[in-house]
Amino acid sequence: MRFNELDEEKNFVHKLDSRQKAFLKKESELCKTTFPFWNYLNDLWNIYDFLSIIFLLLVFFIHLADISNHTSEISVVYIRTFSLAIIFISIDIFKIARVLNEVRFFN
Repeated sequence: MRFNELDEEKNFVHKLDSRQKAFLKKESELCKTTFPFWNYLNDLWNIYDFLSIIFLLLVFFIHLADISNHTSEISVVYIRTFSLAIIFISIDIFKIARVLNEVRFFN
């Protein structure tokens, strides 16, 4: 699926921008070599994404428990875990910065 997205993205790259073409070529080669799921987990950002999804599900279920049985203890636990989830998810911005650095967006 990602490989098809990369092929479609090549149509939108400006003709003179060789850096983006090189990045897309590198990503498509990476997709070809790391097709199995266990190779997908070699990147620590992917593991981080799975952990963040699990953490958000935990926050969601605590929120449902707070809605169904509202007590001050559950509310405090929900507010604290939600605050940690916001910090945890905001670190995901670094992954976007890594991609932009690969394309030399900042240079």
